Amino acid sequence: MPIATSELNRDFIVVDEWTIVRQVRDQVAATGKDFVYIIVSLGRGRYAVLWLGDLILALQKYSETLLPEMLDAALGDTSDLLAPRATDAVEQADMETREAKRLVLHTKFEVATV
Repeated sequence: MPIATSELNRDFIVVDEWTIVRQVRDQVAATGKDFVYIIVSLGRGRYAVLWLGDLILALQKYSETLLPEMLDAALGDTSDLLAPRATDAVEQADMETREAKRLVLHTKFEVATV
């Protein structure tokens, strides 16, 4: 049996690694939700999963004050943001719900991309 659709979290946006910070900020804001996963497609079936807060913290490594030009940076240009969060996608039809939950509990960020 596939992962139950009712078990999938739909609070996310999908972007690629060349999407700029401004676009991510605007897409998250457009959802109208406080907490939205940002799924970053890295190609070849790999994805990174993060929150807007993770992105802000990564940018603050460059400057405590968020500078306007930081909004034009591509996600892939933000050092050490995506690589540590990279994971392979899981096909919904290829895994049972129980197995998927077990997988999520053993991942560093407790998320899986389906």
